Amino acid sequence: DRRQRQMCIRDRHEPQEIIGLSITPAGYWGAWNLDYSKVELLGGDEPDNLTRIGIATCTTGMPSDHTPWEIAFYSPIKVRYLTVHVLDNFSNGGSINALCAEIRLYR
Repeated sequence: DRRQRQMCIRDRHEPQEIIGLSITPAGYWGAWNLDYSKVELLGGDEPDNLTRIGIATCTTGMPSDHTPWEIAFYSPIKVRYLTVHVLDNFSNGGSINALCAEIRLYR
């Protein structure tokens, strides 16, 4: 179920302009296969009316350390709400769970 893999990043103030984000792998107990490998990004000013920003796929392969996966936008976007849907991990279908240590937004 897609809702089980959804994480929302919200700023309750004015819309913020961001140019990208980074996802830091968790490496839970030394296993990197549950880290995000493909995400869909949605954003907007209202939580019930989000627009698809795009899909990002990690092309560097399964992580082996906590080096962040950088996602840069073609141009800055202005959003109040940003939702990160996890579409896949590195388990090759072995688990529906997904982990990350941190998500950072860049202005």
